[in-house]
Amino acid sequence: MATRFEIVTDDGGSFFFQLRTGDGEVILRGLGTTSKIMTQNEILHARNSLREEERLVPHQADDGKWFAVLKDRDGSVLARSPRVEGREQLEALVERLQRHAGAPMVDLSKHRSAS
Repeated sequence: MATRFEIVTDDGGSFFFQLRTGDGEVILRGLGTTSKIMTQNEILHARNSLREEERLVPHQADDGKWFAVLKDRDGSVLARSPRVEGREQLEALVERLQRHAGAPMVDLSKHRSAS
């Protein structure tokens, strides 16, 4: 499987996107919307934002792990990464995210919901 942006639904029927690598790891996940068109639009914004490193804002969680929040031009949150153990791992993840900014989009929303 190639790295791709997937449009999926949750059990409640909300649409969201996730960036899944070729080995199946989800390295970025959108927040969720009420329509597929809005989610497709979020992917376009995410692709643009991933090209600008300052839009991937690092955060440290209460448990000491790190994650990045992807922000749009207006400062709104588009997505967040999974948590990683340290700052160095986060920097490596940010590099991976930026490399895959142009990944293709695949609609899986008619398939089984992602967990």
